[in-house]
Amino acid sequence: MIAFSPNCVNRLTFLSLSVLLVSVSTAAAQSDPNAYLAPNRPFYQPTPTNPSDMLFTQDHSSTAFEGASRGRAAEVHAWGNYYVNMAQASILREQSRALDRENRVKQTQALYFQKDLWSKAREKDRSDRDARAAEGQQKMAVQRSTVFRDAYQLSPTQFDTKTAAITWPSVLKDAKYQGVRQRVEELMRIQAGYGNAQPGITREIARNVENLRRALRNDQNVPSSEYMSASKFLVGLTVTAESLSKAA
Repeated sequence: MIAFSPNCVNRLTFLSLSVLLVSVSTAAAQSDPNAYLAPNRPFYQPTPTNPSDMLFTQDHSSTAFEGASRGRAAEVHAWGNYYVNMAQASILREQSRALDRENRVKQTQALYFQKDLWSKAREKDRSDRDARAAEGQQKMAVQRSTVFRDAYQLSPTQFDTKTAAITWPSVLKDAKYQGVRQRVEELMRIQAGYGNAQPGITREIARNVENLRRALRNDQNVPSSEYMSASKFLVGLTVTAESLSKAA
């Protein structure tokens, strides 16, 4: 019978374990560059060690030499079982560490995914809120424009949409307003001739009307009642220029 010393068994066992772990790691790295994040499947299943009696049914030795040999064999067998168990425990420990790494990676991925969902939800809520605010502002602008137009729109007697003739208030018929007044009349005829509001002409009409308003405001000889009436007429002239259309 060949007897192995404990040191020899120790070296052989750990050498075998090292070769096994290196082989498994190399195969995993070649097949999947991210294999270090998760253990290989299937998991290592521990192998039960042989029973301590070595399956012998005889409970005594025939000779002293046999007894000494069986004792020595039992010692080697016990050492072998010990190192096998230690090796298997090392493998299981590495698998446990790999599972722990995999769980941490998955938890991190889940956290980033959840943060991404929260970010998208906040962006959608902000976008919906901005859209509702813009829609509300647009509705208010349309409403203000409608109310403003209805309040200041010139009557047919003040402005003839067919001929573009303007009936000026008496205070604006003064000779000092003639140059700006004639320019506004010319622009209104052009605007009416197009059949719909022209942005460029509308802006020029507004500038000339504003010049008339400043001149009127600086005229100290105009009574307040006539000033208010003329000022409202000038606002109506701008509104009419903006809303002018062929149907009007």
